[in-house]
Parts: sequence; C-alpha cells; structure tokens
Amino acid sequence: PQVVHPGRSAIEEPIVKEDDKSVVTCPVQHCKQSFQGNNNRSRYLKHYERKHLNLRPFPCSICDIRFFEKSDLKRHVDSVHNKIKTICPIAGCYTLTTRIDLHISQVHGGNTGQNLTGDKMIQQKRKRDQSPLVIYAKNHLRDPTI
Repeated sequence: PQVVHPGRSAIEEPIVKEDDKSVVTCPVQHCKQSFQGNNNRSRYLKHYERKHLNLRPFPCSICDIRFFEKSDLKRHVDSVHNKIKTICPIAGCYTLTTRIDLHISQVHGGNTGQNLTGDKMIQQKRKRDQSPLVIYAKNHLRDPTI
C-alpha cells in the first residue's frame, strides 16, 4: 500500500513487526533498512524520500543544485557563492575551510578532545580575502596568487 502525504509523492507503507510495533522496515526490495524506537515512522519517511524518491526540496537559486536539507543549501551558498570559510577551532591549526566537519574528521581524526559545540565552536566566518591568514600571507610572503 502507498500513502500520499501533502506535498509529497506516494510513499510505500513500512513493514511493521507484529511482535514489536516499535520496529518498522523499509519495504523496498533489497533495502531492508530498519528503524526502531521513537520517531521510527518519521525517520522511515525521511529515508524513503532520500534513498528511494531522491527528493531534494531545497534548490539553490543561483546554480539550481538541489539539497535534502536547508542547512546544506545554506552551507553551499556560503561556501561556493559567498566564498565564506571557517577557521578551524582546534588550537594551533588555523586552517580555513568550508566544511569544518570534514576537516576535523579527516585532519584531526574526529577526536579533538574538545567540546566543539556551543560557545567553544565559534565559527569565525569571514570572506577568504579578509581572513587573517590570507592577509598575513599577502603582506609577508608577497605572493599575489593567494
């Protein structure tokens, strides 16, 4: 059976275990992704929309790339179109990056020993040309390509 939600395409009903109503399974052949606990149906709907319907409801108004999440669209616009970078909050790193989450996991192994949420992760977003590192490099290294 399929369910049509307002503003959405037809979505197949998940398989619900008879002995445990808190577990739902994706009915798509060869998928078998299961969701259990609180919000299992909403997590299933999100999974189905992303994996099987490939719905991306947030388009970029500049280049027409579409995103699953509004936050991904905002990050895209900031980093690609506005050229905004974030300075790594890890002491001594000072790297400018558009994806601080990937930078921390790849460069710092994801294990920072610091709480990087809330006040400790102050994202000092600046346009690349105005960042202290770029200004320093232009003034002291005399490299016009930076």
